[in-house]
Amino acid sequence: KPEDKPEDKPEDKPEDKPSTQNSTDPKGKGNGLLKELRDRVRRDLLSSGTNTESAVDQTLDSLFLDEVNDPTSFFDGKKLKAGTIGSLGISQNSPGNAYRGYIEPILKVELDFELEQISEGYGEANLYKAHNAEGVEFYLSLVGIGAPSHTQTFVVIWEKDPRI
Repeated sequence: KPEDKPEDKPEDKPEDKPSTQNSTDPKGKGNGLLKELRDRVRRDLLSSGTNTESAVDQTLDSLFLDEVNDPTSFFDGKKLKAGTIGSLGISQNSPGNAYRGYIEPILKVELDFELEQISEGYGEANLYKAHNAEGVEFYLSLVGIGAPSHTQTFVVIWEKDPRI
């Protein structure tokens, strides 16, 4: 039967992944960053030889609903809050390592964005404002996952300041 073909299932469409399911900016500036981050992290984790493709992909697309300390800051039920561009799970990297290894090199060095850490943060996580000379601006939350120490990072990209 044609309806039994896996490629016809709606949950297999990329835009239906949990990490981008509530995006109000599916083809905008932040989505390009999200794709670049995802590709870079995936390549690095696979090159280590200690991770399978399915495990890496599952973590990258994970929402970490049960691991986030302040879920109402990031989720409406089981979906990302409105105003998010998308999210990404980075395994084997604390928020500091994720920032130094991925966020800063891609945004500052390659894409010429200025990054400013917002001192009070948001949702018990580090919050950064990214902007460039062309007036493009968005925000990133780097949420530490894991106890007692953070061994993973949940990155949420916001269209606007989530504190407002």
